[in-house]
Amino acid sequence: MFLIIGRIWAGENILLRVRILSSETGGPLPVAYVYLDGKVMLTNEDGIVVQPVVRGRHHLKVSYIGFSPVEREIEIDDKMHDPLIIYLKPVAIQIPDIQIEEERLPLNRRMLTMSPGFLRATRENILTMPVPIEPEPLRSLSQMPGITTANELTTQLSIRGGGTDQNAIYLNGMRLFNLYHLLGINSALAPELIGDIFVATVAFPAYYGDALSAVIDIASPKPESAFQCEGGVSLISLRMKLVVPVGKRTAIIGAVRRTYWNLILGDKLPYYFTDGFVDFHHELTDKHYIQGTMFISRDTFDQAKASIRQFDTNDFQSRYQIKTRNLYHWSSPNWMVLWQYRPRTDVVSTMVILQSGMCNDASRKRHATMLSPASGQYDEEIRLLNNQSDERGFRSDNRFYQQMVQWKLQYKNVNAGLESGVRHFRYWWQNIFRDESDQFFMDHAPDDFNYMQQQHYHALFFDGQFRPLSRLRMMAGIRLTAVSDYHNMLWEPRFACQYQLTSDVTLKCGLSRHYQSIATARERGLFGYFDLYFPLKDGPESAHHYATALQWKIGPYLEMTAEYYQKLFQNILFRDQYFGRRQGRASGWEIAGKYKRKHLQVNAFYTYSMSERKRDGIWYPTRFDIRHRMIISGSCSMNEKWSFSWTYQFHTGQPYETGQSAYYYGRRITIDVPTLTEVYI
Repeated sequence: MFLIIGRIWAGENILLRVRILSSETGGPLPVAYVYLDGKVMLTNEDGIVVQPVVRGRHHLKVSYIGFSPVEREIEIDDKMHDPLIIYLKPVAIQIPDIQIEEERLPLNRRMLTMSPGFLRATRENILTMPVPIEPEPLRSLSQMPGITTANELTTQLSIRGGGTDQNAIYLNGMRLFNLYHLLGINSALAPELIGDIFVATVAFPAYYGDALSAVIDIASPKPESAFQCEGGVSLISLRMKLVVPVGKRTAIIGAVRRTYWNLILGDKLPYYFTDGFVDFHHELTDKHYIQGTMFISRDTFDQAKASIRQFDTNDFQSRYQIKTRNLYHWSSPNWMVLWQYRPRTDVVSTMVILQSGMCNDASRKRHATMLSPASGQYDEEIRLLNNQSDERGFRSDNRFYQQMVQWKLQYKNVNAGLESGVRHFRYWWQNIFRDESDQFFMDHAPDDFNYMQQQHYHALFFDGQFRPLSRLRMMAGIRLTAVSDYHNMLWEPRFACQYQLTSDVTLKCGLSRHYQSIATARERGLFGYFDLYFPLKDGPESAHHYATALQWKIGPYLEMTAEYYQKLFQNILFRDQYFGRRQGRASGWEIAGKYKRKHLQVNAFYTYSMSERKRDGIWYPTRFDIRHRMIISGSCSMNEKWSFSWTYQFHTGQPYETGQSAYYYGRRITIDVPTLTEVYI
């Protein structure tokens, strides 16, 4: 920047002309501040300011945002004919880290960011990620480091070597079970339900229990102050969302999704699913706040078919019709009520009552009707045939519910709370029959079965975020859980820290222990493609986590992360001829980079990982063991209406267990799925 000072004689005063330019570009700098003896002047759009001054000594100062200021004494007299030139260099403005957005988050989510394997996704990220069929939150997460799916079709996630049932997925504090549609191809989470997704893959806070591998905490969108209606159509479903504000303190959010192909194809496609979500917010006073959430997902398979049978005798011919109806429901009902009291700005008391669970039920009925007249002898046979059909028509029901009351007190950066809950499990069927046409439905157990289990648990958790040094942040906590079926109390220490080596380099590490007293079994029969959740009666599964990460910010646009993790599993439930327990291990290296500048964002990562389970003294790879994986994705916003995004993925083959022989006989029989390369745009 340089300053040109000229003079024009006007009686006793001299008219100064000041022009401010950038020394780097040479262009004018409008609205720059020019101080002359304390008097403030602003340059015009050409970077010029004119001011009459008297002869003598004056104090001059020039400042502009992003440039070093100039301040000096100047002498103005009659001998001053040539302009005075002053150069200024542009400088970067150093702004300290301001955690305004983070401070608005609940403390448990703020502490998730301390985890070495922390990931975060917003609704905008999910909508712009190219995935098949329709925008899918869980499938979008699989494009992030350390997160894979069991195969290329399902959305069930394996996070850093853990099983698909070892992740706790929360929506507004409700833990979701059985949240998959279409045999796992799609999840029950529509994009309209998503505000932010927080993922901790190792060493997550003590607030989160019964999760062995990872935590996915989903926050629904915040209510808007104006009425809002939006919707969408995908290849399989219709979606709609409404936001209805009621006054200044109340808002209601509602969303619904349903498949439509069964309405078009009719009886040719007897399957559909429906998702419903309602979120109620109300501020009673400035200190009291209540929230209620309800989320229900439901799959329905309703097939009706009829067949004609005919009896021929020497005397006459008779015909009758047999109608068969197969009806299956898979649902996940969940609700939550929250009351929050904030007596001071740094104290928050929260009480939550919730229920979450799943329900699978199935039935088959047959009925015979005479179509042509027959003698009373054949009428009696039809009656006996209907009685036999009713006896052979089966019913089955599987239910798992978790009811919980939680109280949490937050003081500044410390959380403490209590949980008390009960889990109900029922597995029941009646009149299972196994002729040649019914092998799909059930291939084991007696014709009638009824098993019920109830498990009580109580937990105390404490965790906090501390800053003992200016560059050191720590998260430490512990969770104590007492389960009615176990003799010993479960101790789960959690620890994570973050140290600022330099202004651009951060070191993270985490160490923790986790227990899980809920597991799933995948039946080969009636519910062959759906997980059945049940409480573990003979002891919990356990895991130890360790991870360390190095984050490096290279300039204003590029960030790099290198991370190593290790998980050791004990007493993992394993389905062979009977339910058994196994050991497991997982470890891996991850290198990730993120480039973001204006309307362009590019993400890339490479992962080398291993996931194994031990059986008969031999370590075998799991079905989600992918050794080498690389993904390059990006998005470009061309304008406010149009954007372009892409994803390239490459990973080596993964093992696949072939049939029952993988479980029932001594030696595991596995094949490797070929190396995969795919591109989405």
